[in-house]
Order: sequence, then structure tokens, then C-alpha cells
Amino acid sequence: MSMTVTEAKIELRRAYIIDRQIDSKMLEAMRLRSIAEKATATLSRDGAMMVRTGKGGFENAVLELDQLENEIISDIETLIRAKRGIAAVVKSVGGKDGVLLHYRYMSFLSFEEIAVKMSYTWRHTLRLHGEALKKAAEVMEKSGQVAS
Repeated sequence: MSMTVTEAKIELRRAYIIDRQIDSKMLEAMRLRSIAEKATATLSRDGAMMVRTGKGGFENAVLELDQLENEIISDIETLIRAKRGIAAVVKSVGGKDGVLLHYRYMSFLSFEEIAVKMSYTWRHTLRLHGEALKKAAEVMEKSGQVAS
């Protein structure tokens, strides 16, 4: 069974999705770091310094942060592998179609940005994108690369 244009698009968009997931996890890591750093010093009745942690507890925040950072590292490795696969497809497609695919699926540019960079109308950019996806689907099918 041949790879459809939709399946090719899904496979090519994997890097974008992974990139957005990494961004989201990095924001969560920043939030956890903030919680871990909210240890506040207060004086007890006898004058000794006590350390209280913010909401969620310092230890829990540190453990969650460590786990999240490991997930981010794993996701970055997955992103690198996905981009290598996309780069191979883009290189095989080549020409203006390859450039368009690179802008869209490696640089994550919008169609408007691509149209400006390539000096095309937005409509022509969409038309070329459809043609480029057909070529990408053929390349991916020949190489055995399938949407996952």
C-alpha cells in the first residue's frame, strides 16, 4: 500500500510536535524550579532560623524536576532523530520542493513566511507544498519510512 500525502505530512510534522512538547516541558521545569526555590526563611520563637518550603514541598519539586529534565533530554534525542529523517527526505526531494519542505518542516515557518522567503504568492506556496508532499510521500515509501 502506498503512503498517502496525509501520512507523509503527519510524519514530517513529528519534529514540530516534539519541539512544541519540549517547549511545554521546559516551561513546566521553570515552574518546578520556582517552587523548589521558594524556600522561605522565618524566625521561630526562640530566634532559630527555620526553612519552610513553598506549596508542593521542596523535595517533591526537586524529584519532579529531575524526572522532567530526563524526559526533556530524551525528547531532544527523539527530535534530533526525527529531524535527521526529515532532512534525508528533504534532500531526496531536492530543488524548490525540498527548500519549501525544509522551511516548513525543519524551520517550522508558516506558509506566509515561506511565501515571502521564496517570493511566491501564498496560494502558489500552498500549491507547491501539495506537490512537494507528493514527492516526499514517494521518497518515504521507497525508503520504507512510515508514519508512526
